[in-house]
Amino acid sequence: MLTPGSSYSWTLKRDDNSVTVSDDRSVTTGSFNGQSAIKTVSNMTTSNGSPSSTDTYQTMNEAASVINVLGTETTSPTAVTITFTPSYELEFDLQPGESHTETYQQDINTFGFSMSQDVSMTRTYFGIKSVSVPGGTFQACHFKQETSIDGAAPEPVETWVDTVSGLVVQQLNSDGTRDQLTEGEVNGNPVP
Repeated sequence: MLTPGSSYSWTLKRDDNSVTVSDDRSVTTGSFNGQSAIKTVSNMTTSNGSPSSTDTYQTMNEAASVINVLGTETTSPTAVTITFTPSYELEFDLQPGESHTETYQQDINTFGFSMSQDVSMTRTYFGIKSVSVPGGTFQACHFKQETSIDGAAPEPVETWVDTVSGLVVQQLNSDGTRDQLTEGEVNGNPVP
């Protein structure tokens, strides 16, 4: 999903019908704090809130199956820049049952105000599972991510990512709600 020139869109619906989230993303190149990066532009709309626009800056080491996330810039509804020090890694060569833990600092800047938070994030990979959602049946990589900020209790989020398109097809949130894919496109082509 990090090929410059590609585009993705999908809609997730919460299982209690309380929220619908649509995300349109395009991939290009850019720089973040002077470092060349792959830039993902995300324009998100939700049924219960304001639209948002966020650019995420990443580098990719295909040989090591690692993505490094450098930071994000949100321009709407509020201008916020978040820098990750060091950049955190997303590893994609984990075997089922394996985990990877990252500790880093996130520096948040908005309206001239800045603050820093210490983050600990553990990602566990459970393997490839068959998942049926309103948008179809997918073979999906199943991850759990547990994030703790400034020593607080970690908040777990489980995600199922389609092995073909790279789209999130299902997400189990820390509050127990579940979001499921209703429709998606990659470069204008519907999935699955």
